[in-house]
Amino acid sequence: RSLRWILSVNNTLLGRLTIGPLVSMVGFWGSEAKGLLANEPGVRNAWGHHLIGLVPVIVLVTQVGGLDFWVYALVVAYPAMSLLMLRTFAEHRAHEAPEGRSVIVEFCPVFSLLFLNNNLHLVHHAHPRVSWYQLPTLYRSRREEWQKRNDGYVYPSYLALVRQYFLTPKEPVPHPLIGVQDADSKAVNRDA
Repeated sequence: RSLRWILSVNNTLLGRLTIGPLVSMVGFWGSEAKGLLANEPGVRNAWGHHLIGLVPVIVLVTQVGGLDFWVYALVVAYPAMSLLMLRTFAEHRAHEAPEGRSVIVEFCPVFSLLFLNNNLHLVHHAHPRVSWYQLPTLYRSRREEWQKRNDGYVYPSYLALVRQYFLTPKEPVPHPLIGVQDADSKAVNRDA
């Protein structure tokens, strides 16, 4: 019951920005710990590279920058992860059609630059090899087509997203398509 409550709070934008980084980290570390214990290929190697890269960052922050590590973690790293949660909150939704799952957030000059135009997420998925700075032109050239392709999953700005979901859950818990996918699998198996 408490996990369901945490996940429900995490499905509001306020929850995603405040507890979302912690929820994400706990899930990630749990998954990685299982991978390490099961000796999954590549997991130890990835963590080795991460730790090697982490050492100079910690030295730079603590020795050169003069910050205590806990200050860096709480005042820099956690808020940075929270900002990432803003982007990922909107990026996808539950939808039966794959192209209907990826968002378009049209106007956000600061966030567009910060997120490398990932606010035009459907366009990015459709053309993953296109440079980030070319996505806005590609979107504007076929704006109506893109919006039709993603079944209207469009916000004029991140502010509109905040207004709609600040305290309102975006998706229900559990995922709304779990039963639909199970029913589709059974129907396919019956027909085969």
